[in-house]
Amino acid sequence: MRRRKLPPIVTKLSESENQTVWRVELPPNGSGFRSTYRATTYPNSDLVFVETWVKKLKSSNKKVVEVMRAHLAGGDRPGEV
Repeated sequence: MRRRKLPPIVTKLSESENQTVWRVELPPNGSGFRSTYRATTYPNSDLVFVETWVKKLKSSNKKVVEVMRAHLAGGDRPGEV
């Protein structure tokens, strides 16, 4: 029996006129643990800054960027009224 693929969890942490900070939890990988990242997006820009949740190290995780762009395209765009 195939397991159902879990969706990523995106939570808005804070929003200002300059940026919006998100918590992005990716589905469990082979180890069974979710990977958690902090993503910062900017109004009127496709730029997504990604860092690891615990050590706050810059990350180039393309999956987080894809998840955030899809989430923003779905309507939760910072800076829009």
